[in-house]
Amino acid sequence: MSKPTPGQQYVIVSGDTLGSIAARAYGDSTFSSRIQSANPSITSPDNIVVGQTVIIPVLSERELLKTQLTDLTLKNESATGLRVLLEGVNIEPISVTITRTMDTCADGWVATIPHDTESLIYEKTAPYRYTPVAVYIGGNLVVNGVLCTSAPSLATDRSIALTGYSYTIDLVDSTIQPPYQRDNITLDQLAQSLVTPIGINAVINGDTGGAFDRITAEKTNTLFTHLLKYARQRGFLVTNTNAGDLLLTQANTEGKSVGTLQEGDGVVLSWGAEFDGRKRFNTYTALGQSPKSNKNVSPAIDNAVPRSRFLTFTADDTTAGNVSQAAIWRRNSQVSKALNMSLPVRDWFDPSGNLWEPNMLVTIISKTIYIPEGFDMLIRAVDYNYSASGRSATLHVVPPQVYTSQEIIEPWD
Repeated sequence: MSKPTPGQQYVIVSGDTLGSIAARAYGDSTFSSRIQSANPSITSPDNIVVGQTVIIPVLSERELLKTQLTDLTLKNESATGLRVLLEGVNIEPISVTITRTMDTCADGWVATIPHDTESLIYEKTAPYRYTPVAVYIGGNLVVNGVLCTSAPSLATDRSIALTGYSYTIDLVDSTIQPPYQRDNITLDQLAQSLVTPIGINAVINGDTGGAFDRITAEKTNTLFTHLLKYARQRGFLVTNTNAGDLLLTQANTEGKSVGTLQEGDGVVLSWGAEFDGRKRFNTYTALGQSPKSNKNVSPAIDNAVPRSRFLTFTADDTTAGNVSQAAIWRRNSQVSKALNMSLPVRDWFDPSGNLWEPNMLVTIISKTIYIPEGFDMLIRAVDYNYSASGRSATLHVVPPQVYTSQEIIEPWD
């Protein structure tokens, strides 16, 4: 059996799948979508036949960063251990903070380590290497991506501060390429078309509905902001999987709480919140890009704001229905912007012994922050902190409906 080789043609044989071909060509089956996109005759992953000739595309250097498979779990790891692997080499951090979110597309981490100029790590942290990095907690992969920033310094001792993100960071930073208008395309297809050039997959968690009649983009739009505009119209968040792929999912508004945090129980290290009334308005009106889109558009009302405060903004949408939806999304997202509720807790793990996770519900009971009767809040983001003094976590929470088009229920109404 001939081996599929990048830059050459390959003839399909019995038993081949796009995944198996990609695994043999690149060492990573997730590049099956890259082969499909290079061969227009392959209209779906199952649409290959024995004897068919396909082109095995050459991957760019950026795509090749993803070809080193990272195990989702590590064997024989401590249930509470932390491991940061730079291109498979373990580092011993002086301190590290890992941030996982459900609304920023990319997770990230920052770490400070000794800067040993004679070690293997020295080469792997050299400038602009984009070294693959996998971060594990309890033997489970939590962030998979690349090293983006290195900041070496020498005072009493040499040290180097490192910052990395999941592979989806390229969607956040990169601007969209032509075509800037496409017709009759689904959200799933849009997502996959944006991630294929950077060598990752799109994972869709839920039914995203039918095709959009037309999608448009400005040349200065980033891939993330372009996708987010259309994901919001279907009620989806743009985030990432632990393996570093793009994830479209919906907010968890009706699940089971993972536990209770109550004032006085000692689990929360300090209680506090900030409620910024200047960031909320009574009436939100979205203006479309055409006169037709503004006909019969109903503004979104925030009944929790008793004053006459108005916000009118321009929406990217071009139909009346989508403009109305944009107003609702803006109303709900402003609730999140107006609230800073970050709760430092003693450990990385919830009361059931599982890792605190974004997009999970937690019950909060605290008279100090105006929740004396208890209320299920949504974990928007989690910071996992590690240093010589031990480990802790910070939970950033919001009312569950802020990432939906539902009416928001707030404990302080």
